Amino acid sequence: MVPRGTVHQPSNTSAAPVRFVFLSSPPMDEFFTELGQLVTRSGGRPPADRLRRLGDRHDSIFTDLPATGTIRMNNERP
Repeated sequence: MVPRGTVHQPSNTSAAPVRFVFLSSPPMDEFFTELGQLVTRSGGRPPADRLRRLGDRHDSIFTDLPATGTIRMNNERP
């Protein structure tokens, strides 16, 4: 459980693929749908400014984003 307002980041430090279940209250379905679409459209490297705008629309903050450039993100594929 991660209390509201707590900085958190799912990660996998092993070389093996991993899946996890993420439950949120209130639901964040639209956030994750938009995030998945953004990651797919950008070839796994969404621009930092678009991630910020996405977070702003859904009351979420991506921490440690650079001022410019892209972020390497994977969606179940290396």
